[in-house]
Amino acid sequence: MLNHHVHAALARERVSDLLAKAQAARRARPARPHRRADVPVVPRPRPAAEGTPAVLRDGSTVLIRQVRGGDAALLADGFARLSARSRQMRFLAPKVLAWP
Repeated sequence: MLNHHVHAALARERVSDLLAKAQAARRARPARPHRRADVPVVPRPRPAAEGTPAVLRDGSTVLIRQVRGGDAALLADGFARLSARSRQMRFLAPKVLAWP
């Protein structure tokens, strides 16, 4: 079993690799074409809410929403701060499904 410091270092390295690849992919994308002036702009429908508020057991309120592209750094930071045991339980332990 690897030392938790080694796990953390590997996780940080993997995160920085993934972020670098994502940034390179963004740079490699072709630029969007300019909008033609003679074509009317049709507004796209937006979701009714940006998320669902939820109250935690301690009384604090959080917003539950879908992950967005801009959340990559926040997710990477969150996973890097997990302990080795938490990472093991999250990713390597069997998942138990609760049947109604």
